[in-house]
Amino acid sequence: MMSGDYLVPNDLGDKDVIGLNSMRIRLIFFDSLGAKCSSVLVETPDVSILIDPGAAGLQPGFPLPLEDKALLRERAFERILHYGVSSDVVVITHYHYDHHIHPSRLEGMIDIFRDKTLLIKDPNQWINGSQRLRALKFLSGIYELLGGEGSVKDLMEDSKFRMSSDPFNDHPRTSALWLEAEGKKRMVLEAKKRWFSRIVEAWRVKKWIRPFQTDHVKVVFADGREFRFGDTIIRFSNPLFHGQFLDNVGWVIGLMIEHGKDRFLFTSDLQGPIIEEYAEWIVDSKPDVIVADGPPLYTYGFMIGREDVEWAAKNMRLIIRDARPTEIIWDHHMCRGLFRDRLGDVYECAERMSVKLCTAAEHIGRKPLIEHVASYK
Repeated sequence: MMSGDYLVPNDLGDKDVIGLNSMRIRLIFFDSLGAKCSSVLVETPDVSILIDPGAAGLQPGFPLPLEDKALLRERAFERILHYGVSSDVVVITHYHYDHHIHPSRLEGMIDIFRDKTLLIKDPNQWINGSQRLRALKFLSGIYELLGGEGSVKDLMEDSKFRMSSDPFNDHPRTSALWLEAEGKKRMVLEAKKRWFSRIVEAWRVKKWIRPFQTDHVKVVFADGREFRFGDTIIRFSNPLFHGQFLDNVGWVIGLMIEHGKDRFLFTSDLQGPIIEEYAEWIVDSKPDVIVADGPPLYTYGFMIGREDVEWAAKNMRLIIRDARPTEIIWDHHMCRGLFRDRLGDVYECAERMSVKLCTAAEHIGRKPLIEHVASYK
């Protein structure tokens, strides 16, 4: 199979749109369509919001030739640029390259940021070392390309970190499971705690970058905040773990967009969600439409295990049963390998509850690429 047979055109009519009364939620690109990506454009009568305009090629183990992966990645960028230039607000939930633009591509993609408000994950705290470096490179490029005076170094200041949150208190049920663990799992927890102590110290001692505004861009740190654009409200979560509890992959911010009674929730990379408290946050938010990241089953046995998959499935069943949204796009990490058999009980639950649960590819009438490749073989 050649990926040219699978390239998603820029113009799909409205096949890639989820209509929610006063909202239009366009599924720009996802892993099920052939690149690491989880990007949407949400339009309300007041504002157009581009979420996570980044893309990367699928992992080496994905069964496609390198040139096909590169072609699909470029199509993702084409669609992001095609739709992103019309946005008013750009959201970046964390600093992985499938969620924000790599510095080497920033100049070519700068029009999606020009004359926009950027609501972004705080790059100074509740962030791991590698994402902090990526964030600073990204913000340096934005500053230089969009009218900043002098150097981004002029925006650096002493740390303002104050320990206002405790992961163990914020995740009582999840942390209790870890604290009760014995043997190897207990050793893993102790290693996680040592890592967390080191990262907290880095937040205390390293220089911070300030939010900034130039003639062509306004950059705002969004963690835990609420923003209003006319009658549209964007509510951001506090930082959430990217997958497992105390995971050194770092933190993300999720968000809810509300207009009138219509609610759209974007979880970012919660990998299931694996953590029970995050499922409860989603349920309590009462969203009508959800875009969620499924568990990375392609890493089974070395990054996630049986217990993580069981929790992800249990939590998604909880969301389906108690939130009862009209549609859930469950995609991203999940679609980098075959996934359906391991998650069959979740799909059965969705069918019983009359909740549409599908990948972005399925929403537009296609098979997820991994299943397309498997069926071709």
